[in-house]
Amino acid sequence: MFLRAMGALDMKRELVNWIVLGLVLGLTLGALGAKSAWGPPVVLMAIGGVLGFVAGIVAPGIHRTLRWNSGLTDYAGLGGALAGTVAGGMVGRQSGLGRTMIAIFNPQLPPQDFAAPFGMLGGMVMGALLGAILSSGVYRLCRRKVPPQSEHDDDAATPDR
Repeated sequence: MFLRAMGALDMKRELVNWIVLGLVLGLTLGALGAKSAWGPPVVLMAIGGVLGFVAGIVAPGIHRTLRWNSGLTDYAGLGGALAGTVAGGMVGRQSGLGRTMIAIFNPQLPPQDFAAPFGMLGGMVMGALLGAILSSGVYRLCRRKVPPQSEHDDDAATPDR
């Protein structure tokens, strides 16, 4: 009862959500990169869990320290980021983006081995950013503006009897 009053249960649930998110993202990244071995997915899953644990402690601390008021979640932006990540990963892998990224960031890497992963990661980052910006912007442009109504507007609309 005392823990519920202090909000500790909500904090624990939020920390577990961060850890699970890190585990799932690490496992997914490891599974995408591994051919048939279980080592890389397990290692990346462990790294993701540790990073999720750290993020679950640091992020709420930053919010409390800086007194940020988070407000409403932009679901259109989140959906656009997810769609952009998937589309950007596929397009980046199939296009020449990986060779361009290798030429810019590390020219010593052999492009035949690293072009596809670099292209996929670069496409995912650019796709997520563009998808979030575009979908959130289009949603805000298309959203219907409803004027606020006060209590007295209803009285003026109904005739007196």
